[in-house]
Amino acid sequence: MKKLAVFVLIAAMMVGFTQFSKAQNFKEGGIDLNLGLGTTSSIGFIPVYFGGNYMIKDFLSVGAEVQFRLDNANYGYLGSSYDYHRTGFALLTRGDYHFNDLLKLPEEFDVYAGVDLGFAIYGDFKSNDFDYEWDDDNNFYFLGGPHAGGRWMFADKFGLNAEFGGRSGDGAYFKVGLTFVIK
Repeated sequence: MKKLAVFVLIAAMMVGFTQFSKAQNFKEGGIDLNLGLGTTSSIGFIPVYFGGNYMIKDFLSVGAEVQFRLDNANYGYLGSSYDYHRTGFALLTRGDYHFNDLLKLPEEFDVYAGVDLGFAIYGDFKSNDFDYEWDDDNNFYFLGGPHAGGRWMFADKFGLNAEFGGRSGDGAYFKVGLTFVIK
């Protein structure tokens, strides 16, 4: 019974938020900022990403993103296992096509797809288990690939976002976060 009450309360809040949202946020000249976290299939965890987009037209945007990253690797021999860690940053540019008008979506939703291009810079791997320094030649690499995502603006200037994609150097990735419309 408690679960049903919580579900009904959350559903009522979601309906209420969408009824008050009159967001014409994703229009020509608009600017939004995104903040969140994610994961990739090859480098591990993205504890934080921050980016922004500028709407060139109602259906087209360009933007940039910076990511702080934690990379993990496991190495083992003769029955032993050692964990290595490193930190780094990724700097990305992006271009997106927004499908809102094409799909005739309500104003509070934004569905898009696009391409990322950029690079990642890492420090050397370090280990808490072992003193051996891992000589890693891949401390700098280029990133590029497609992505798709969506945003739900449950208030005029505030919403949620989710995105997935695949990039050279990263493999598949998934991100979730918050969207703030500033213009």
